[in-house]
Amino acid sequence: MGRSLRVVAAAVVTVVAMAAGATAVTTTGGGTQRWASSYLQGEPAYSTDVVTSADGSTVFTTGTTEFGPDGRAATLAYDAATGERRWVATHSGGGGEASSRGRALALSPDGDTLFVTGWTWCDRCTTPFYGLLTIAYDTSTGERRWVARFADADSATGLVVSPDGSRVFVTGQTDGGDTSVTVAYGAMTGNERWVVRHEGGPTQSGGGLAVSPDGATLYVAGTLPDTMQCSSSGGYRTSAYATADGAVRWTSSFNVSASVYCGEATSLRLSPNGSTVFVTGFGGGSSLHDAGTVAYDSADGDQLWATVDRDVRVKTGDIVVSLGVSPDGSTVYVLGNDCTDQDCPFATAAYDSSTGGDLWVSRYEAGGRGYAADLAVSPDGAQVLVTGQVSVPCYPCVFSETHAPLVSYDAVSGDVRWATVYPDSTGSALAVSPDSTSVYLAGTITASTATARARTASASCTSGTCGIATARYNTGPGPGRLQDADAAPRYDGWRSSYENTAAGATYRASRVPGDSVAFRTPRADSVVWLTHQGPDQGRARVLIDGRRRGVFDLYAPEPSARAISFDGLPEGSHTVKVKVLGSKRAASAGTWVVVDGFEYGIRRRDGVAQETSSAVRYNRWAGRSSASASGGSYRWSRTRGAATSVDFRGRSITWVTATGPGYGKARVVVDGEARVVDLYAARRSWRVPVTIRGLSRGQHRITVRALGRKHRLSGSTAVVLDAFVVRS
Repeated sequence: MGRSLRVVAAAVVTVVAMAAGATAVTTTGGGTQRWASSYLQGEPAYSTDVVTSADGSTVFTTGTTEFGPDGRAATLAYDAATGERRWVATHSGGGGEASSRGRALALSPDGDTLFVTGWTWCDRCTTPFYGLLTIAYDTSTGERRWVARFADADSATGLVVSPDGSRVFVTGQTDGGDTSVTVAYGAMTGNERWVVRHEGGPTQSGGGLAVSPDGATLYVAGTLPDTMQCSSSGGYRTSAYATADGAVRWTSSFNVSASVYCGEATSLRLSPNGSTVFVTGFGGGSSLHDAGTVAYDSADGDQLWATVDRDVRVKTGDIVVSLGVSPDGSTVYVLGNDCTDQDCPFATAAYDSSTGGDLWVSRYEAGGRGYAADLAVSPDGAQVLVTGQVSVPCYPCVFSETHAPLVSYDAVSGDVRWATVYPDSTGSALAVSPDSTSVYLAGTITASTATARARTASASCTSGTCGIATARYNTGPGPGRLQDADAAPRYDGWRSSYENTAAGATYRASRVPGDSVAFRTPRADSVVWLTHQGPDQGRARVLIDGRRRGVFDLYAPEPSARAISFDGLPEGSHTVKVKVLGSKRAASAGTWVVVDGFEYGIRRRDGVAQETSSAVRYNRWAGRSSASASGGSYRWSRTRGAATSVDFRGRSITWVTATGPGYGKARVVVDGEARVVDLYAARRSWRVPVTIRGLSRGQHRITVRALGRKHRLSGSTAVVLDAFVVRS
């Protein structure tokens, strides 16, 4: 079977669920963000790994509280359904002067214990220490059960638990990466059972070891020492050890190239039945290296097949290649990049696990500099999901922006199911829920907060790591947002760009007369065009079912989002087209037209828009999760001038908010009439209604603006946006 090639461009338009006062007729597709949670946002913290509990109820992440010398390993547990944080545990790794990093996670088979590994050091202690750090936590409470340190090691790179839950295995590097070490601990006590040292370094991706299904053998991948012939990397080394005592059962090697960069192993996986060991990595070339994947018989280490793939490449110093295996063991998946000297899109390849034959390769054209990070296969075997980071220029931004793409491929064909981005974050690791309905992304909030409509940028962190980020996305149909891959608009012209406040963090723009975009709705009687207005915007014509619905002037003195509604359509499917005219009013500095997305659905008299709805437009609000909030999440701000607005049809609207001793004042404006609301109260209350009644029939707009003021007894000027409820 020949290899098939698929290419997907970065997602640039989002088709979203219906606004307040409407109900989407279609089901929503994968890539819908269900919640996003952050920890130490604005601080130089970062994350490295994520896992889910066997019952799917809890998500665990690990990372570090600070990039610098005072950082502590941080481990967090979240409610998988709502994103509400259940507990957080930090550990310095030793005395008060010690520092530590969290690197990898694994759960005990019974789900009661979470194991975390990383490293710790203390140059300032009376007795300096540098070594591996492994911690066991109670998954329910975060209570620490034991801590184990292994001296004279630089950093941990991988962690795995035996199938019977009796032992924990950790691998890491020593001597600056010239040698590596594998340590076995008793899972109940943390007592050291045995240690094996190897020449050469371990894998750097955190996926370099696995235990056989019967628990008898541990497989570890690494990189051989440099030689005269292999002067930059010595090739792959894969070893099998008895889990009881660490005795070597076999060792095999593989070179991607015959000389210089002979190969560096990055990831190891075991087939579900335990018969085959797969190892991937890269080698060859001087600055661009090819991915190399090899399969071994797990019983004796005999090589079954090997492939070197020039469709999957990485640059020297890039994030390393990742590996996955289908649940039925028939297919091996490899994630890397397809780098040239100028560009580096993600590249995901599939191979026949029995022969190494090519099945398909798909590329994610990020429109910028991509760094692949992690690959996960859904437990049902239907999807292959990948993430990483991409730095994309936007216009006219001061800085390029960094985002975390999340792409889903059909596991059999390599076709793109959906693609989205987690804005202002890098993607580090993925975990799929046991029922395959959700994927969890662990990332790191980035420093730059430039937007495509602003000529300035701000940075809250100078290190480029600005907080631990965790997010949940649908893998398939479910409530929320329809991605453009589900009902793709057809573009004639236009260019894509990123903007933090845009739907899906991306939009399309054009100033070329005649450029157009068209799409066909499912059953609907209302359509909303999501666009932008501003000082450099021009005019566009909208046609629905071939009939002109008007020319729209998008000029405004200040840039902002704009929603243009078309109601009263015959109930059914409609063709919507937006066409750039290339004209403008005299005051405008340009003729730009923006397409941010479309909404469509069947209008109803009453409706609820959660704060996550695309109908709710924001300026300087942060998202949070809470089981007490409507829909399990809310937005808040204490920044003076932070505003949100919603266009709606109805006789009344209720702003759902919160009151308490730490809340301030807000101005509520409906159709130009304003009132000030003081949210201070002696006790905290959720889902507090602020209702405006007696409105005329027709279209209205509500705007809520934080004033940056408060009651004299209040401890903060914060304002909460939980939801809006529209009634006739």
